Amino acid sequence: MPDYINDLRAKIGTQKLLVPSTACIITNAREEVLLQLRSDTHCWGCPGGIMDIGESSIESVRREVREETGLTVHDPWLFGVYAGPSYQVRYPNGDELAVVQLAFIAEEYAGELATGDESLDLRFYPITDLPDPDSIVPNHREFLMHYRDYLRGRRTVPIVG
Repeated sequence: MPDYINDLRAKIGTQKLLVPSTACIITNAREEVLLQLRSDTHCWGCPGGIMDIGESSIESVRREVREETGLTVHDPWLFGVYAGPSYQVRYPNGDELAVVQLAFIAEEYAGELATGDESLDLRFYPITDLPDPDSIVPNHREFLMHYRDYLRGRRTVPIVG
């Protein structure tokens, strides 16, 4: 968590906070998507996290991807903006967030995959053969399904939900 979130938590405890967040659907040449097994929830999801104060959304998504995967993404583009009841999260430690999620797509990247403190595993999956839906972060499952629909020509971007 960013320091400012930790500072707020010291004052308000686990009370719900409204936070901007970025996530990235990283695709390879076979149109597979990169998922990380998150260390905080033990669920699969796209790399991403809370924006830092003073950071642009592009800076945030690049930083989060680098921290969680070891990759540097090139030219990420906005896929969708998501918020609402399904973007309210309660973490195992009791912290609650209401997230405004900016979902990006990156089709080009450099570097070698590397897990860190936030990633237990990293794997590419065909969009038609993702892990069990119950093992995917719920809000990430939504924009991954929207991405699948986009590839099939059933959605246009950006998606605003």
